[in-house]
Amino acid sequence: MAVTKMMHLKQSSHLYNSLVYILEPSKTGGGLWVGGNSGNEPEEVYNHFMRTKKIYEKLDGRKAYHYVISFAPGEVDEEKAYKVIQDFCEAFLGDHYDYVFAIHNDHAHIHGHISFNSVSRTSGYKYQYRKGDWEKHIQPITDMVCRKHGLKELSYEKERVGRHYAEHLAEKRGRPTWKTIIKDDINYAASRASDFSEYLQEMKKLGYTLRMGNSRYEGEYITYYAPGSEKGRRDFRLGEEYKIAGIKKKIAQVELAYRPNYTPTLNRARVMSFARTQRKLSRYQVRKVGNLFRLANFRTLSRYDKKSHQVRRELLKVDKLQEECRYIIRNHIRAPTAMKERLAVVLDQERLLKEKERNLKAILGEPEASRYKSLVRLLEGVSREDDQAEEVIDALEALEKKVSYDLLLDNLAEVQNQLKDVRKEKAIVRRLSKDGEENKVREVLITPVLERR
Repeated sequence: MAVTKMMHLKQSSHLYNSLVYILEPSKTGGGLWVGGNSGNEPEEVYNHFMRTKKIYEKLDGRKAYHYVISFAPGEVDEEKAYKVIQDFCEAFLGDHYDYVFAIHNDHAHIHGHISFNSVSRTSGYKYQYRKGDWEKHIQPITDMVCRKHGLKELSYEKERVGRHYAEHLAEKRGRPTWKTIIKDDINYAASRASDFSEYLQEMKKLGYTLRMGNSRYEGEYITYYAPGSEKGRRDFRLGEEYKIAGIKKKIAQVELAYRPNYTPTLNRARVMSFARTQRKLSRYQVRKVGNLFRLANFRTLSRYDKKSHQVRRELLKVDKLQEECRYIIRNHIRAPTAMKERLAVVLDQERLLKEKERNLKAILGEPEASRYKSLVRLLEGVSREDDQAEEVIDALEALEKKVSYDLLLDNLAEVQNQLKDVRKEKAIVRRLSKDGEENKVREVLITPVLERR
């Protein structure tokens, strides 16, 4: 599939060298596949760009922007690639910016390069690319051009995400990785779901833990924690089709693909009796679940005892008991001693998460992080036509090269959500770890009601 990358050039020498590379005759069929509105030779295009800058007295800062659009092998030939990039330039840049583009055919995959002036030749304003602009302003143009030429939509390579070489090699050799496993499971769950909420339930049935998040640039996203994997994967790291909108699209396609014109009939049903299910439980689990069944009777009786403040207070404990029953069944806790072991694990998880939280807060509390946050706020109030915007963007990028503060803020929110869940589990485990709790529940909750009967 076609992929778009974007870079910017800050020095005049970088601009000239970039033009030399883009317009190299050996890569462009002897100059046959070169287009634009600023010339065909590196020196000619460079002088054209600089002339516009001198007219508006804007020789400082970013000199130009450089886009690369790559196509999959066999997806297009030189002529079609030329038309695609020509249409994109006319729609995106028009007559407002000086630009040149060229198609390179020196690799198995045909790709095009676009270089355009940072200063508009019609208004004198500098082009300011900000995070999120691709999705809002540029992606709709590329989608329109691709549809016009019968191609799949372009995807934007926002940044290279670091990963282990072993994972890269495994994918290259066709071996399964956590990333490919999660994607396969998402496809399976989407194929079985009739709506998004049912899809989430299907993923949970497969053993996944799901956490919803919200990023300033990506919007709402899901982090998938696969059973057996220590690391969560955010949906936008898996690809566009695995983001929330893409999954909803998959579900809609499945629904349209299968619409039976008859009513299915049930020929045979097998009912699993509670007695058979109960035999699989340990004595500890049976006692706990038994208390819950007795409390169902207690809840019915207490409905008629409106004047008893004690009963209403004790009813608040019913939900806690239900929560505990679910916990011991789902986590296969078969004896009271297992609770103490689980408590040690939970306390260790809490300690590690608190340490992560402290470390993240320490980094985000440093002067550079505070400056990053203030620059983000400043950029939100700066007009695109203001030259100060470029200075702010450059300062933000310089800080992002040291530490990805935006990612750190998301990580802090995620760690705090995990810490909240662990503390909730700790409260349940501590309640269950108390000696003789079942007897206490029976005596405090059930016995008084039975005596009143």
